[in-house]
Amino acid sequence: MKDVGKARDPLIVVLEQLKALKNRSSEERYRTFIELANDPIFVAEIETGIIVDVNQKGEELLGMRRPEIIGMHQSQLHPPDDTTKGKTINTFRNHIKQGRADQDETQVIRKDGTIVDVSISAKVIDTGNEKLIIGIFRDITRRNKLIEELRFHSEIMRNMAEGVILVSVADGTIVYCNPKFEQIFEYNTGELIGKNVSIINAPTEKSPEETSKEIMESLNKNNSWQGEVYTIKKNGTHFWGYVSISSFEHNTYGNVWVGVHSDITEQKLQAQLLIQQSKMASMGEMIGLIAHQWRQPLNALSLYVQDLKESYKYGEIDEHYIEHAANAFLEQIDFMSNTIDDFRDFFAPTKIKVQFNITSAINKLLTMFSHIYTKSSIGLSITDKCDMLLYVDGYPNEFNQVVLNLLNNAREAILSTRKLEPKLKGQIEINISTNGDRNRVVCSIWDNAGGILENIMDKIFEPHFTTKESKGMGLGLYMSKTIIENNMNGKLSVHNRDGGAEFKITLKATAL
Repeated sequence: MKDVGKARDPLIVVLEQLKALKNRSSEERYRTFIELANDPIFVAEIETGIIVDVNQKGEELLGMRRPEIIGMHQSQLHPPDDTTKGKTINTFRNHIKQGRADQDETQVIRKDGTIVDVSISAKVIDTGNEKLIIGIFRDITRRNKLIEELRFHSEIMRNMAEGVILVSVADGTIVYCNPKFEQIFEYNTGELIGKNVSIINAPTEKSPEETSKEIMESLNKNNSWQGEVYTIKKNGTHFWGYVSISSFEHNTYGNVWVGVHSDITEQKLQAQLLIQQSKMASMGEMIGLIAHQWRQPLNALSLYVQDLKESYKYGEIDEHYIEHAANAFLEQIDFMSNTIDDFRDFFAPTKIKVQFNITSAINKLLTMFSHIYTKSSIGLSITDKCDMLLYVDGYPNEFNQVVLNLLNNAREAILSTRKLEPKLKGQIEINISTNGDRNRVVCSIWDNAGGILENIMDKIFEPHFTTKESKGMGLGLYMSKTIIENNMNGKLSVHNRDGGAEFKITLKATAL
């Protein structure tokens, strides 16, 4: 319990008014006063501790009628095992004997056994004939529960595995951060308070202030933001973090942004490793595709060489023959060289974001790879349902790699299904469309291979998950989702429809 008797509490003022009324023997006014009081009032003899009066609020507090309460000892108001009971009574008596008002916190027990937290303000009244203690009780159970809840949430905040920061909406200054946040950024306790939030943003192609401004503008518009941010520790070390931010009205700090930060450096390193593995797989795929494209011109060159030997044998070589042969050789060599350039450009990562048209990008892709599907007797079509030319911001080569991966998965699924259904006419449909507001472009890729099993639908985008047994690395769909969602701020999803699987790529659209 805490002695707060020195405070000028409103309850003490009421006690003084009660004392004045009782001392003047103004019984009727005294009775009216205590019955109209909003708090429980108990009156006891100072020497015996026997309760001699109680108001209606006191009856409600204990769940008892007045006749049941009158004659009780004041110690009976408290739970039998209340360790504060003896201290409460002794403190009251000592203070009262010194002529002081007293205020303490303790517990009372209701008739039904319910324990209620209360604060008690008490004062002695000398009527001339006797000395009485008047105590005003206030139920503080709800207040204590709120305090305990706040303490509980405070403990959670302090012990969270993520860093938590509160930033003032008014000026962008940091008003609170939990110990984990200070640990992540290697600041001393309280050192970040009052600093602008841009202090934790590392420079990229944008300055820290520009990054903060961009995030703030999004927050002001949508009340929330989440994504990866490049951040900086106190010692200058740069690292990647993932942050989720939302608005909150704090009773102390006012309107704030609440940010939950996680250090994702390890995840980034793992992602880089997966990307490298994916690139190695792509290189092997590229070599295979080049070999396929080169087969025909190499055969042509082989025939030309054989014809050259025969022509020399029979004396048919002249200036006209040499010129014709040279042109034929150069034509095939140019074709092979262009093939290398095309595949090199296709697999090379795009360094910066550019605006590109999805339909044009996919058509260029199909000129390089459509023969694979023709050879497998799979129909492949593309339909642009947009009523205007729309562009997206992103990386066209990476986008095409995603589309090629989805097309190859569809091809393999059809070939696998054909083992059970030999008469299956494989079909892959690419549809380009937009939403009603024309602010999103949707590229859907559907096949008729039977769809994806429901029990693995939620796992197919996980790294290293594959249904290809020893043939697959499980990186294709994971990397595809990473490229679309992390690098291009879009969405890659999948569902089954009409006897097959449909993957949808959704990207923000712009019109030139």
